[in-house]
Amino acid sequence: DEETVISGSTKKNTNENCVGMQSGKAASLTYTLNVSAAGKVKLYVCLTGNTVANAFSSIYTIKINGVEVDTNAVIHTAADKWIDYKPLYIGEYELSAGKNTIEISWVAGSTSEVYYNLRSIGIDAAEGVTVDYYKEEA
Repeated sequence: DEETVISGSTKKNTNENCVGMQSGKAASLTYTLNVSAAGKVKLYVCLTGNTVANAFSSIYTIKINGVEVDTNAVIHTAADKWIDYKPLYIGEYELSAGKNTIEISWVAGSTSEVYYNLRSIGIDAAEGVTVDYYKEEA
Protein backbone atom coordinates (compact mmCIF):
# COMPACT_ATOMS: atom_id res chain seq x y z
CA ASP A 1 0.00 0.00 0.00
CA GLU A 2 1.01 3.64 -0.43
CA GLU A 3 1.83 4.16 3.25
CA THR A 4 4.80 1.75 3.10
CA VAL A 5 7.79 2.74 0.96
CA ILE A 6 9.87 -0.14 -0.41
CA SER A 7 13.24 0.75 -1.92
CA GLY A 8 16.46 -0.85 -3.09
CA SER A 9 17.03 -4.57 -3.66
CA THR A 10 13.71 -5.88 -2.38
CA LYS A 11 11.12 -8.17 -3.86
CA LYS A 12 7.44 -7.69 -3.06
CA ASN A 13 5.91 -11.16 -2.88
CA THR A 14 2.23 -10.35 -3.27
CA ASN A 15 1.16 -13.98 -3.07
CA GLU A 16 2.73 -14.18 0.41
CA ASN A 17 1.94 -10.62 1.55
CA CYS A 18 5.60 -9.98 2.34
CA VAL A 19 8.72 -8.22 1.11
CA GLY A 20 11.90 -10.24 0.54
CA MET A 21 14.90 -8.29 1.81
CA GLN A 22 18.16 -9.70 0.51
CA SER A 23 21.07 -8.92 2.77
CA GLY A 24 24.20 -7.83 0.97
CA LYS A 25 22.08 -5.45 -1.11
CA ALA A 26 20.88 -1.93 -0.36
CA ALA A 27 17.26 -2.24 0.73
CA SER A 28 14.83 -0.52 3.07
CA LEU A 29 11.20 -0.41 4.17
CA THR A 30 9.70 2.76 5.60
CA TYR A 31 6.38 2.82 7.46
CA THR A 32 4.68 6.17 8.08
CA LEU A 33 2.28 6.12 11.03
CA ASN A 34 -0.01 8.47 12.91
CA VAL A 35 -0.03 8.15 16.71
CA SER A 36 -2.84 9.70 18.76
CA ALA A 37 -0.67 10.41 21.85
CA ALA A 38 3.05 10.37 22.61
CA GLY A 39 4.39 7.46 24.60
CA LYS A 40 6.33 4.21 24.63
CA VAL A 41 5.30 1.39 22.31
CA LYS A 42 6.50 -2.18 21.88
CA LEU A 43 7.73 -2.82 18.34
CA TYR A 44 7.67 -6.20 16.60
CA VAL A 45 8.70 -7.34 13.12
CA CYS A 46 7.03 -10.39 11.60
CA LEU A 47 9.57 -12.22 9.46
CA THR A 48 10.68 -15.66 8.39
CA GLY A 49 13.45 -17.51 10.15
CA ASN A 50 16.53 -19.06 8.60
CA THR A 51 18.73 -22.06 9.27
CA VAL A 52 20.95 -20.07 11.65
CA ALA A 53 20.03 -17.55 14.35
CA ASN A 54 21.27 -14.03 13.64
CA ALA A 55 21.23 -10.87 15.70
CA PHE A 56 18.69 -8.59 14.00
CA SER A 57 21.10 -5.65 14.36
CA SER A 58 23.88 -7.51 12.50
CA ILE A 59 21.75 -7.53 9.37
CA TYR A 60 19.23 -4.68 9.72
CA THR A 61 19.00 -1.27 11.35
CA ILE A 62 15.84 0.36 12.61
CA LYS A 63 15.36 4.11 12.62
CA ILE A 64 12.45 5.79 14.35
CA ASN A 65 11.87 9.33 13.13
CA GLY A 66 15.35 9.30 11.59
CA VAL A 67 17.17 8.16 14.76
CA GLU A 68 18.75 4.71 14.82
CA VAL A 69 17.57 2.62 17.78
CA ASP A 70 19.23 -0.31 19.53
CA THR A 71 17.86 -3.84 19.77
CA ASN A 72 19.04 -7.14 21.24
CA ALA A 73 16.60 -9.17 19.13
CA VAL A 74 17.76 -12.49 17.65
CA ILE A 75 15.99 -13.84 14.57
CA HIS A 76 14.60 -17.36 15.08
CA THR A 77 15.80 -20.46 13.28
CA ALA A 78 13.43 -22.37 11.01
CA ALA A 79 13.53 -25.65 9.13
CA ASP A 80 11.53 -24.08 6.30
CA LYS A 81 13.03 -20.63 6.10
CA TRP A 82 10.59 -19.17 3.57
CA ILE A 83 7.27 -19.89 5.30
CA ASP A 84 7.98 -19.98 9.04
CA TYR A 85 6.83 -16.47 10.03
CA LYS A 86 7.07 -15.37 13.65
CA PRO A 87 6.80 -12.00 15.36
CA LEU A 88 10.17 -10.83 16.68
CA TYR A 89 10.15 -8.43 19.62
CA ILE A 90 12.50 -5.58 18.68
CA GLY A 91 12.14 -3.38 21.78
CA GLU A 92 10.26 -0.59 23.49
CA TYR A 93 10.58 2.88 21.98
CA GLU A 94 9.14 6.36 22.28
CA LEU A 95 6.83 7.64 19.54
CA SER A 96 5.63 11.23 19.36
CA ALA A 97 2.03 12.31 18.87
CA GLY A 98 1.26 12.73 15.17
CA LYS A 99 3.39 11.60 12.24
CA ASN A 100 6.15 9.00 12.89
CA THR A 101 8.36 6.96 10.58
CA ILE A 102 9.86 3.53 11.17
CA GLU A 103 12.56 2.51 8.70
CA ILE A 104 14.10 -0.96 8.45
CA SER A 105 17.30 -1.07 6.36
CA TRP A 106 20.04 -3.51 5.51
CA VAL A 107 23.23 -2.82 7.52
CA ALA A 108 25.85 -1.39 5.14
CA GLY A 109 28.93 -3.58 5.23
CA SER A 110 27.12 -6.63 6.62
CA THR A 111 28.80 -9.76 5.31
CA SER A 112 25.76 -11.92 5.91
CA GLU A 113 24.24 -13.60 2.88
CA VAL A 114 21.19 -14.69 4.82
CA TYR A 115 17.78 -13.81 3.40
CA TYR A 116 14.50 -13.03 5.14
CA ASN A 117 10.95 -12.22 4.14
CA LEU A 118 9.36 -9.43 6.17
CA ARG A 119 5.58 -9.56 6.42
CA SER A 120 4.69 -6.69 8.72
CA ILE A 121 5.47 -4.66 11.80
CA GLY A 122 3.42 -4.82 14.97
CA ILE A 123 3.00 -2.12 17.58
CA ASP A 124 1.60 -2.52 21.08
CA ALA A 125 0.66 0.92 22.41
CA ALA A 126 -0.69 2.02 25.77
CA GLU A 127 -4.41 1.60 26.35
CA GLY A 128 -6.37 4.32 24.59
CA VAL A 129 -3.55 5.19 22.16
CA THR A 130 -4.24 4.52 18.48
CA VAL A 131 -1.62 3.93 15.80
CA ASP A 132 -2.75 4.10 12.16
CA TYR A 133 -1.17 4.61 8.78
CA TYR A 134 -0.45 8.30 8.34
CA LYS A 135 -2.65 10.26 5.96
CA GLU A 136 -2.14 13.89 4.95
CA GLU A 137 -4.95 16.18 6.12
CA ALA A 138 -7.16 17.34 3.24
